Amino acid sequence: MPPRRLPLFFILLAFALRVYALGSQSLWYDEAVTAQVVQQGLAELARWTADDIQPPLYYAITAAWVQGAGLSEWALRFPALFFGVLMIPLAYVLGRRLFGRVAGNLAALLAALHPLWLYYSQEARMYTLLTALGMLAGYALLRVLAAGHSQADYPKTRWRWWAVLVLTASALLYTHYFAVFLLAAFGLTFVIALLAQRDLARRRLAIEGAAA
Repeated sequence: MPPRRLPLFFILLAFALRVYALGSQSLWYDEAVTAQVVQQGLAELARWTADDIQPPLYYAITAAWVQGAGLSEWALRFPALFFGVLMIPLAYVLGRRLFGRVAGNLAALLAALHPLWLYYSQEARMYTLLTALGMLAGYALLRVLAAGHSQADYPKTRWRWWAVLVLTASALLYTHYFAVFLLAAFGLTFVIALLAQRDLARRRLAIEGAAA
């Protein structure tokens, strides 16, 4: 198989593994809570989540989905499956940007086969949405930092990825409150990288000044 087609193969493999026996088990307590919440209107859903420990985004997405798909175990779990499959291309682009194509393919393969990710992709809860958004936010941060090294179309490129990062960070906070810890880590990473870039720029100027 050509290397460029491997990510697609891993996506299809992940979907097959996650869709198999998706509705075979009855809902457990937390999934039953999801089933109850998504049957409410959006206003009531928002009021309920305001009193709960979880924000409303996942419930709102699932509520919109079950309007057409129904309330079976299979239907309730499919949004988690969708975001679980979405993590495979996100793992690929993250691995490729950080370490190259081979690392991207390996990351996608591990993401497709990881038992914990398989488990949460078949549970009607928000954890795969949380993970997928976290990966997208991380990728957007990498693109923001990379734009700082490029002079070509610099302002437009960087602000585009800043917009993606801000929107994704907002979605993260509306998915799970623990996302604040991940965003804090991203913020610290950005500050360290920015300081490193400025130090490198000062050293370059110093070398150019000495050479002149």
